[in-house]
Amino acid sequence: MTISHNFWNLLAPIYKMLRHNPISRYFIKKENRAIESLLVNLVSYNLRTVCDLGVGRGHSLYFIPENIPHRVAIDKSMSMIQHTRNDFPETKFLQADVLNLPVKNSSFDLIFCIGLMEYIPEVEPLIAQLNPVLKNEGHLLISYSPKNALTYFRFFRGHRIYPRESSEIEKCFSKYHFEISGLKTTPLQHQYLLKKKEGT
Repeated sequence: MTISHNFWNLLAPIYKMLRHNPISRYFIKKENRAIESLLVNLVSYNLRTVCDLGVGRGHSLYFIPENIPHRVAIDKSMSMIQHTRNDFPETKFLQADVLNLPVKNSSFDLIFCIGLMEYIPEVEPLIAQLNPVLKNEGHLLISYSPKNALTYFRFFRGHRIYPRESSEIEKCFSKYHFEISGLKTTPLQHQYLLKKKEGT
């Protein structure tokens, strides 16, 4: 099942503005700190190729170190890409469905998948895509929305949200040969740093 992108095409011109209200900034600040603390674990790795899935307006691209030579950003919404690509001239942008990635196996050292899983009805098709396109012992930074009152409040923003249980998520990680290197929790996101097991 693919993600509907008409909603995101309409939202793209005003998406940054929507995220700049005081409430959104409060939660985003917490999420940013959590992401930064997970990425500290990767400073010793020689990362050369990084992909951001569901790039939207490029929020996660700001976390990619400047010395990474190859950066790819993928989104289903061409409007999101058009509004974002000028801010990141060193990044290659691709319009594609994240459940049908047009990339070769073993393409990336690190994949960002932040703020995407909550818009996908089933977890497994997404996770199944990610192991093959990571290099051996590559890393995945991924988040999901927990089942709590704040997550359910997001239904009023106009797009369906699929909150998860940690047991469901972690079972899927294990099935597709990811081991957990780090976990951070915020009110609206649980964020995992995963490592692809050697030889899978």
